[in-house]
Amino acid sequence: MNFALIVDKPDKDTSLLIELLAERDIRAECLESATDISSYLQRSTPDVIFMGQLLPGSEGYSALKSLRAEADSSDIPVVMFTSKKNEVYFGQARALGAADLLGKPPTPGDLDFIINKLAERKAKQERQTEDTEPAESLKAPSRTGPAGAAE
Repeated sequence: MNFALIVDKPDKDTSLLIELLAERDIRAECLESATDISSYLQRSTPDVIFMGQLLPGSEGYSALKSLRAEADSSDIPVVMFTSKKNEVYFGQARALGAADLLGKPPTPGDLDFIINKLAERKAKQERQTEDTEPAESLKAPSRTGPAGAAE
């Protein structure tokens, strides 16, 4: 993971997240409003998006739904970045497609746990893709002749 997008209001928790990411050699860019996400993603593709819940112009759930509905962003993991740390909120966020939840203020241990979990998920997806691709090439040749007639 090299690049994170943070969508949240600028505050001490966002600054701390930027600092923690930088310590892990992860570059971070910030947007203050969810309304800017679509145009941003046309120019750049982050490895992960940290999404605040209370955003100017939108709320985190609405922005998450929109990201999951768009083909260009449906595969980008979204981690909800919020002070709401209860199971009900997390369940709702997961149901809408959030990969995880990072509480405010972020701690190094929580961030490392999420980064490792996202890396494991990505590696698993890559292995599944690799497992699928060779199987495609091993399919038996068709039993039709050059003109499509059965042999």
